[in-house]
Amino acid sequence: MIKSSSIALLATLSLATGSPRAAAQEADAKLATFFQDYLQEHFRAQPLVATRLGDHHFDHLLDDVSRKARDGWLAQARQTLKELPQHVDYAKLSRPGQIDFEIFKQDLTRTLWLAENTHPFEQDPRAYNDYLSDSVYLLLTQSTLPRETNIANSIARMGQMPKVVAAAKENLRNPPRPILETAIRQNRGAISFYEKGIFELAGETPQLDALKAAAAPVAALLKEYQKFLEGELLARATGDWRLGRKKFARKLELELDASLSADQVLAAAQAEFSRVERDLFVNARQL
Repeated sequence: MIKSSSIALLATLSLATGSPRAAAQEADAKLATFFQDYLQEHFRAQPLVATRLGDHHFDHLLDDVSRKARDGWLAQARQTLKELPQHVDYAKLSRPGQIDFEIFKQDLTRTLWLAENTHPFEQDPRAYNDYLSDSVYLLLTQSTLPRETNIANSIARMGQMPKVVAAAKENLRNPPRPILETAIRQNRGAISFYEKGIFELAGETPQLDALKAAAAPVAALLKEYQKFLEGELLARATGDWRLGRKKFARKLELELDASLSADQVLAAAQAEFSRVERDLFVNARQL
């Protein structure tokens, strides 16, 4: 999955800044166009990401999380990463443009590594809960569109949730038990949301009957899904949540993107702990 915080940061950067050099302006413009083309396709394939980042063109759609569709996500990321230096000459960019280029490249690299090394859709049932609850909750709590539009989009998304549950049952293998137990609790909350919470958020609306008609099947669907989580899947929840030292170090490096290794982060944390401990001792003595 593409991490929303990184794409949000990149989307807000000024890609075509007023560079005094015409070559830099042209290169920055190429990067802006290349990124916008990627972002449009990315949002179309993953509507929940778009919703989270404030693009509401796809609020009526819900992600296809089947294996085939997710392979398409990764294919787009790989192709984009390959084509980025071919379409945009890094050396010709303005310095702000180079920073944007670096952020974009880093986000694609991280996305691919996480997908290939953590396998969330096979090992982490919480991944599906985002689509089964947040996809509607965000429309009713954060979207700036008219309430009637948000409710209509919520109803449309609820109609697509059986495909999400079907994909979860097909894809999930042997998740770590602690992670599955968290997903089980989250799903209980989602059931409660579709039984009552959604109507509190929607408020008084002429669409209430339609909303009830859409929410009832989802609540029933999630109750049936709960049986799968607590039964068949829990019985084979033997996975290990630990990444291992090598993968953890690489993941931390990619997530931080601060040119710091895991050992350097640990050393800095230990030094800071010692400093804070001394300060707390001094403050406690004074008090």
